Amino acid sequence: MFVVVSNVNVPAGYSEEVFPFSYVIAANSSEGAKQLNNGLYARLDVADPLFWSTQETAPTVISDILVFPDPFRVGAGGLLWFRFPALPHNTTASISVFSSSMARVFSGELPVISFRPQEPSLSWNGRTDRGETLPTGIYFFFIAVDEKEYTGKFSAIRN
Repeated sequence: MFVVVSNVNVPAGYSEEVFPFSYVIAANSSEGAKQLNNGLYARLDVADPLFWSTQETAPTVISDILVFPDPFRVGAGGLLWFRFPALPHNTTASISVFSSSMARVFSGELPVISFRPQEPSLSWNGRTDRGETLPTGIYFFFIAVDEKEYTGKFSAIRN
């Protein structure tokens, strides 16, 4: 998200005067907040709102999956995790991983597990369909689970 906050109440020339403000982003509406195109709400709190303006550029698609660690250190013995929003039950997910040239490097079914309630995740060891470690690069993933599809990207770095 990109936000520009401007104050037009600054006298011509250099000024050392401080103009404090607070910019709040929230999932729910509040008095004085405006809804952004991604469904979030933004509110600028200032002493004199007549002289202030904001301009927001918010993505309309927000990835529902948290990928970590990113970058993924290939060959370090760890796993790459994909955490989902809440799912109705534990299940399996279909995952396909593609290189930046869109060559498929991995495709398979992996179990979705929950370490804590409301945090279903799946893990992948970062190995290709042939069992090789990923080269350094940017990768795209496509995951299908419980009749939903998720896409995103992550980076991999070899040790």
